Amino acid sequence: MMGQGAMTPIEVKVGAGQVLGAFAHASKIEANLKNVPYLRDVRIVEPVAYPNLEIEVNRDLAGQFGLTMQDITRSIVTATSSTRFTDKNLWVDPKSGLVFQVQVQIPESIMSSEEKLRSLPLKKRKHTPRTGRCRYHPQDNRSGAGKP
Repeated sequence: MMGQGAMTPIEVKVGAGQVLGAFAHASKIEANLKNVPYLRDVRIVEPVAYPNLEIEVNRDLAGQFGLTMQDITRSIVTATSSTRFTDKNLWVDPKSGLVFQVQVQIPESIMSSEEKLRSLPLKKRKHTPRTGRCRYHPQDNRSGAGKP
């Protein structure tokens, strides 16, 4: 694909039912493109080898606390990335009139362990329940196990 809003003049997109299968195919394409002398900075942009954490939620127990999966997901996504993915917050600069997106994010140095993740409140203005009532299944994609 040429241009069309891509960050680079040439962009190749690869898709498949399995991420690791798509990555293997993309790696072959990358190797071939690196042999073309006039192409520069050939790379696979999306990371594949990263650790992940699978969280299993007891929906019956969550329901007893008045929690929905949306409540649980919102808390976890906000804590592990930012509010950018859960709430759109805009601030208008009164002097310039420019609009800025504002996001809240817990620093990675604070959210650095499963224990910290387990201590998250799952509902606004509530001290309980916490994610510690969920079961965690750590997985590592570098070995090809788990879901990315």
